[in-house]
Amino acid sequence: EIAPPPLPKPPVFITFMDEETRRAAVRLLVELRAAGIGTQIATGGSLRSQLRQANKRDASFVIIVGADELARNEVTLKDFEAGEQKPVALDAISGRLKARLS
Repeated sequence: EIAPPPLPKPPVFITFMDEETRRAAVRLLVELRAAGIGTQIATGGSLRSQLRQANKRDASFVIIVGADELARNEVTLKDFEAGEQKPVALDAISGRLKARLS
């Protein structure tokens, strides 16, 4: 019996802090998927539990959408493989991820 190979896991996982940031996170999810970047979003809970969700799903990158960052039109991009995190402008996140994933 021949089984199809498993689907690749989306490399990007989005976390959020509250209802306001969840809405922004969903908009970002739609934008990244439209750009062809495999992306998942947290189901809720504390940031710590959302980061555990990302880890269980083997995400390479986590985007943290926080209220302070949104006020600056930024998100925090956490690179699990490199172990670093940096603020990234919202309008630059798609390009940054495409460059890192290629």
